[in-house]
Amino acid sequence: MGLALSDLYSTRQVEGYSENLGVGGSLTEVYKCDWENRITYSNLLRNALVSDTVNYPSWRCGDPVGVKPVGWDEGESVPAQVLLSATYSSPDSAENDSAGHGAATAPRTSDLAKWHERWEGGGEAVTVGTGFKWLSAPTDSIEKSGASAVKIVPMTTLSLTGQTGLTTTGKGKINALIGKINNGSVTIKGHSYGAWYLLFLGADLDEADGSDAGGKPYYNATLKFAATYDHNWNQFWRDDPAFTKDHPPEWDTLKDVSSSSKYVYSDGDFSNLNPSGW
Repeated sequence: MGLALSDLYSTRQVEGYSENLGVGGSLTEVYKCDWENRITYSNLLRNALVSDTVNYPSWRCGDPVGVKPVGWDEGESVPAQVLLSATYSSPDSAENDSAGHGAATAPRTSDLAKWHERWEGGGEAVTVGTGFKWLSAPTDSIEKSGASAVKIVPMTTLSLTGQTGLTTTGKGKINALIGKINNGSVTIKGHSYGAWYLLFLGADLDEADGSDAGGKPYYNATLKFAATYDHNWNQFWRDDPAFTKDHPPEWDTLKDVSSSSKYVYSDGDFSNLNPSGW
């Protein structure tokens, strides 16, 4: 019969047990096993759930697992038994700054709601042409005055950063949405973006040590977006003379001349950017 973690849990030792409670806490348990079983049990412990899942749900064992010999008699080539030291922590413990300086590292979790969000404001310069006139005399329309004006259109770039298991399937989902806009409303960290207001710019992927419970290798991943607010990504500033003859300058949608269903930006299902499906 093969070795099982349940057998190891029954050997938990009093000496060496410790808890660090609070946000980003950890738990260390020490078990005893025979020398020849140490490697098998160490492999079973890595990324395994803690024995007390009631009080510490989802807490998993990190790497490495400590090995300390016991009962090593003089003249023996190997000890009879060893103590295995396993340290467990919650999936999002990496969100906390171990150095205590407020610098957070990427949380190790496929729960996108726990990933770090970063916003950066910016603006798009749009030249203002026809359809406006100057307030001060001479109150000529702008095209007759020989002057020009620039409108700054606010936008933000935002990113979500975390560490999660990722395979070629997940990479394919990411690649398929680069340069596309959301086909439906998307909520990120409690803020809702309407359809076509969010552009996926791509992702930064950096392979990390270890793998998740499903065996998928961990990656440090950053998803990058750009968001508009007073117009969607398929709307462009229109102030050409033919249009402003009967309309004020405004945002208008551009469509493909050969197809009523094609636009400058194609859209996609942004739910495929959720790491839980990678």
